[in-house]
Amino acid sequence: MRENGYSLILASTNNNHADERQCLEMMLNQGIKGLIVEPTKSNVYNPNLSYYSLFKQRNIPILSINAQYEELNLPYIAIDDIKSGHLATKYLIDKGHEDIALITKIDDNQGKLRMKGYFNAFENCNKVFKSEYIYTYDTESKLSVLDQFVEHVVSKQIQASAVVCYNDQIAYYIMKKLEKLGIAIPNDMSVVGEDNSVLSKLEDVDLTTTSHPQELLGEKAANWVLNTIETGKVQPSELLDTYIIERSSVK
Repeated sequence: MRENGYSLILASTNNNHADERQCLEMMLNQGIKGLIVEPTKSNVYNPNLSYYSLFKQRNIPILSINAQYEELNLPYIAIDDIKSGHLATKYLIDKGHEDIALITKIDDNQGKLRMKGYFNAFENCNKVFKSEYIYTYDTESKLSVLDQFVEHVVSKQIQASAVVCYNDQIAYYIMKKLEKLGIAIPNDMSVVGEDNSVLSKLEDVDLTTTSHPQELLGEKAANWVLNTIETGKVQPSELLDTYIIERSSVK
């Protein structure tokens, strides 16, 4: 960005609509030339959508990354989240697992798409998932839902032999909790994450996960904004590919 004469202004919404509104108001007042945004709670109604219309009215290019506000026609660059969920689930099915749990986030669009991939994997393999093995959480309920899943596994309320987690952070939390309670990974429970974060290699058991090329996504997002500003033409959206990264958390 600096090489092209632009400075970078960063702000965090903390996945909170009130914080997002403050960020957007600040950006409007700063007179920015372009905006890269990761949507806040992208799977629920957002009271701040009109701010994005203001940016568009002022001909300020907006690029959405990792997720979309489906109500708005914004260009985006994101990982193929449906494929990510499908690959994670199919990997477990191919390993012989049938009772596969899912822990996913429902207030963000990525969680919905990854859950669709989970469903697709079962359907494509002519198998049936168990609704009671699906655990959904939002930003506020995350820890309570994760602890509930752990409790259900330990008490044998569910008989899942494997779990697909929304991301590596969730997988890391689940692995640590289960191992403290005597559930061995992967002998007693196989775990797959999604996004290949630094957390995937922090435990004694390295996490099988799906790829998420964050640096590539960032580079593409920056180039998208620069090209759109310089040419005056909105650049196309792009869906980045993903693949399974096999490590040692699956039996």
